[in-house]
Amino acid sequence: MHSARQRSLFEEVQNLITEKIRSGVWKQGDAIPNELELADLFGVSQGTVRRALHELESHGVLLRRQGKGTFVASFRRNLESLRERINWFVPDDPTVLESHYRLVLFEQVDAPLKVARLMHCDETEKLIHIRRELYYGNGDVVTAFDDTYLKAKDFPGLTAEVIRDAHSANLYVLYEERYGYFITSMEDLARAVLLNPYQAAKAHVSVPYPAISLQRRAYTLEGRLIELRFIVNVTDIQHMRLRSVG
Repeated sequence: MHSARQRSLFEEVQNLITEKIRSGVWKQGDAIPNELELADLFGVSQGTVRRALHELESHGVLLRRQGKGTFVASFRRNLESLRERINWFVPDDPTVLESHYRLVLFEQVDAPLKVARLMHCDETEKLIHIRRELYYGNGDVVTAFDDTYLKAKDFPGLTAEVIRDAHSANLYVLYEERYGYFITSMEDLARAVLLNPYQAAKAHVSVPYPAISLQRRAYTLEGRLIELRFIVNVTDIQHMRLRSVG
């Protein structure tokens, strides 16, 4: 009985904290009150607060900085810390400039059958389809081909111009800052594939050339599916860094 009660109380505090983040009381990048202040605010023990904070930190919602406090995680401000929780690609040459992208296609479509199945929606659901090509620095060698699907009803007012004008090439920053969706978990399914002739030409490699294809589904803390993404990654000048475990 005692453990069940403690678990229920801890989950309640966790929900109260995330609700304050969702409602904008505590914004991404902001410091939140300390454990004693939170315990007083929610009328619970400091131990219960500490457990709730630890769980939210493990989900990537909060970040603790030694001697500075606990902060609401932000893809813009804490990208390096958050990258430890996802699979991502890095250049083989550490001196290479940061990645950029070109927007190739922006359209609203009825959900293709495969996409509808993966996004758990009806084929009549209106989706936003975004196609981008990623590269490093100012070069013209494409390193990844990215097709992203979003539910149009979740992203009102999203246009090609909004994406082009975004301050970051990272779409998760756009989701967070414009729509309030903070991604806390991702499911990646990786397959070995061969580049098609168009992709090989863009990547400046000859066919057949192997690549790593990722199928990614991204979720909020509440388990809400926000994004389905297909990314074909060229491994000529970059490699995959796997998320930390445990």
